Amino acid sequence: MDNNKINNGLNLINIKSRVDQNIEMENLDNISKFVNKNIKESFVVAYLVNEIMIGKFIDNKFVFHENKHIDDVKFLKRLRIFNPEEELLLWRDHNLLKGRYRMDMIADAVNTRAQNDSVQDCSCVEACQVLFGTKVLNNKNVNDLKDVAENFTTIYEERGTKITLPGTWKVNNRKDRVALQTRHYIDYFDGIQATYVDARFVNFVQLPIINRGGDI
Repeated sequence: MDNNKINNGLNLINIKSRVDQNIEMENLDNISKFVNKNIKESFVVAYLVNEIMIGKFIDNKFVFHENKHIDDVKFLKRLRIFNPEEELLLWRDHNLLKGRYRMDMIADAVNTRAQNDSVQDCSCVEACQVLFGTKVLNNKNVNDLKDVAENFTTIYEERGTKITLPGTWKVNNRKDRVALQTRHYIDYFDGIQATYVDARFVNFVQLPIINRGGDI
């Protein structure tokens, strides 16, 4: 992977990427089958009508804090299932969930999970978006399906929104923070004008970046 630091802290990289833009899901079974077949262990961000839940897809199961779960896709507005290599993004379109699946590879890497004729060279800009919260509360979650303890961490301020993430994280009001790593894909109109054509979640990372304590 080629890396070029930009003065504003962004990171310009060159990768190979494959994308399927024609994903449609009717129910949770469709989603589970697709994820079980195509996606490795991942973070999950589910945007519901009344809350946002952040969890993991691990051992072929969705795991959220306090045994929460998605009851029905009709309550789901948007869903991101992602890891450093790939992301499934779904959004509501009337009675269906439509979306795209993207898989990234280091330039010139051989990946048997991708079809070579559909892989394209791609330039991207990566960023780390710092999450709200300089105080931490460690939690334990017991998921009935796994019958083991899962670590979750809540980051918060005295006044404001709390964010609960899977994993163990460190935050304070100095340099230790949690960030969402994102990747923004560049394409060119008429071979000249650059624009962003897609964006995905890549990872949750511990800042400073030397310690990735919450990585999958």
